[in-house]
Amino acid sequence: MLRLKKSRMNYLEKFQQMIEGYNSGSRNVEIFFADLVEFAQQLNLEDKRAISENWAEEKLASFDLLTKPDITLTEKEKQKNKQVAKGLLSTLKQ
Repeated sequence: MLRLKKSRMNYLEKFQQMIEGYNSGSRNVEIFFADLVEFAQQLNLEDKRAISENWAEEKLASFDLLTKPDITLTEKEKQKNKQVAKGLLSTLKQ
């Protein structure tokens, strides 16, 4: 999921926090399992979001870049997105 969309990075961070909490002993098995089930349900909803929007993953990724600007991108990704934005603006002006 992360390879396709940077906006999903928060899922990785949440998962890592859950594991760290469990490994540190601050969560017991029952609570950790319940958290994992809830997390899996959230992942399932996110995975199905492209289908529910009737969009390809690539189009949904572009939409998320426009609506969720707090995504951390590499310099190469920033440059690519700038090119896409320039092309999009040109198309919209036509």
